[in-house]
Amino acid sequence: MNVEELRTAVRAQLDLDKEDLGDALLDQYLLEAFQQTTANELRWPWLETSWVVNATSDGSPAPLPDDIGAVASVVSSEGEALEHVSHEDAENYFADSIGGDPSSAGSPSMYSMWGTGLHLWPGSKPDLAFTIRGWRMLREDWYGLSAGVPDCDSRLHSALIHYAISRAYAGQEDDVLSGMYLSTWRAMTAVTMTSIMRARYQGRITMGRGVVGHYGRRRVVTDFL
Repeated sequence: MNVEELRTAVRAQLDLDKEDLGDALLDQYLLEAFQQTTANELRWPWLETSWVVNATSDGSPAPLPDDIGAVASVVSSEGEALEHVSHEDAENYFADSIGGDPSSAGSPSMYSMWGTGLHLWPGSKPDLAFTIRGWRMLREDWYGLSAGVPDCDSRLHSALIHYAISRAYAGQEDDVLSGMYLSTWRAMTAVTMTSIMRARYQGRITMGRGVVGHYGRRRVVTDFL
């Protein structure tokens, strides 16, 4: 459903028109509904994204894409899956072992994130690229646009409607109906979230295959036997 369709559904349930509940206020309710409904999870399936960043020639942190929300893995163009380490631990450890020089030549085996940078440890080759797999941030560029579609699974649209209705009743100081719709929103969100987050692969999983050791590090294997 787009924003105009959501507006219509909310007003129909409330038996109100645009004069009673204008677009500006209703859109605020829908945005709040979207934010609250999606707030409990960062790893929604529709946010799954891959990015490619390049190592810098001077060893400084590689800039992270602006829309990264959470990171699952970082793999170099040499096929090495880097281990995540806290930035503080990496600084403390490598300051002792390499004098704190992140530009030391060599393929990195670990990464940390601080601010807007991807830090590679213990050093990086300038010609290396890294594929980051993770989840992007939610977009709110649909807000206030009649044809805009909220950045979420369509199964959550009903929950958005119920939350917006609850807020509208709260504005009318009808605590009973506001609380009823809010309870319905909670229940709908919980059930729908369970469905959305359920693993999409339901087949047999074979443990201990597909990844092989490589000098204490992991190499991504594309040829599964």
